[in-house]
Amino acid sequence: MAKINPRGMSQGDLVRLLDRATGTLWIPAGHFNLQPTSTEVLVGGTIPTAISFADDSDENACANVYIPADVDCSVAMSAYIYYSAVSTSGDVTFDIDYVSIASGEDVGAAVTDVAGTATTTDGTADVLEISSAYSIAADACANGDVLFLNVRRDVSAADDLSGDADMYGVRIDYTTRPSVKE
Repeated sequence: MAKINPRGMSQGDLVRLLDRATGTLWIPAGHFNLQPTSTEVLVGGTIPTAISFADDSDENACANVYIPADVDCSVAMSAYIYYSAVSTSGDVTFDIDYVSIASGEDVGAAVTDVAGTATTTDGTADVLEISSAYSIAADACANGDVLFLNVRRDVSAADDLSGDADMYGVRIDYTTRPSVKE
């Protein structure tokens, strides 16, 4: 990491400092493929922008996203689920399964399962909430791959939230690759 001192820094250090940033991929609920037990939900009464996961069985939805060239795949990425619930108390548990596949590779490859931890609702109905981070391991993806992602409400885990949990999307934070070689 470049060091900043009171007298300034070299141009190369400044470029490395500014170039090593973070990026975000957003996968909205509308881009997920509904599985047989999942349903779309209307937000504001008219716009289907969420996927509703019931509390009586494990339900899931799948999406895929292209890994762009600026992602530094040697650094782990963090995924966050954005959701709300009608219930004002209880814990909801989501799991994420993922696999990254390059062109020409078998799409039937085994997935990595990242078990979630229970997230306690904030006590207010229909408030947008964000799960804790789910780690997508360093070197699990490569630039140009397609990341296949499955989000599942795991009611058999520590999930005791009564009623539906509505997912609005998944945010994936990543570190960018430096354009200047060190």
